[in-house]
Amino acid sequence: AVNGVAFTTQPTVEIQDVSGNKVASSTASITASASAGATLDGTSTSNATAGSLTFSGLKLTGASGDYTLTYSSNGLTSFVQNITNAPGAATQISITGSSTSVNDQALGYQPVVTVKDASGNTVTDSNASITLSATGAAIGGTVTMNAVNGVANFDGKGVKLTGLVGAKTITATSTPGSFTADLAVTLTYGTATKLSVSASTVSATNRVAFAAQPTVTVQDVSGNTVDLSL
Repeated sequence: AVNGVAFTTQPTVEIQDVSGNKVASSTASITASASAGATLDGTSTSNATAGSLTFSGLKLTGASGDYTLTYSSNGLTSFVQNITNAPGAATQISITGSSTSVNDQALGYQPVVTVKDASGNTVTDSNASITLSATGAAIGGTVTMNAVNGVANFDGKGVKLTGLVGAKTITATSTPGSFTADLAVTLTYGTATKLSVSASTVSATNRVAFAAQPTVTVQDVSGNTVDLSL
């Protein structure tokens, strides 16, 4: 089965006697049900006609994996069928990664983007192109790659944010589909690279203290103040 898609071949159930002969006179009500973990949608209860019933519109919705379908009728021995639910079509993506990052340094936990179906199953046959962008900061490193088995893992790609400290957003976008997912990142100051001087006087009187004494600030590459006391 493909998750969320009606079975290509719908089940046909035959009512039989103890020797396996079809009971053509039976109009018994037959119910199909799925084991725990998935939902069986469609018309799951109908009456047989001339001893048999072909269901219509049945489909599994839920986590991918192995399940059983049970066909039962009051007073009759049930029949159990094994079935595997495979991921459906891609409908969304998700992103994980570092929630905090040091300015102009690669994220400690590089983004991982997963292509998923409507039930959240990884679409393992997807090789969608994933592109990262950022709001509130410049993004660097390798920011575009193809998913492998439905997952784009940017480990080793050196993805980093550069800008002023504060709340930022990394957005992943997939092609095809144009699905998006956001990762909230708090950007902190980076390595000290320069000094900034403010409140310095532009003129001075010999042997008289400056009216406005200089204030020197240690900054990173983006001008964020670096606290050297930590």
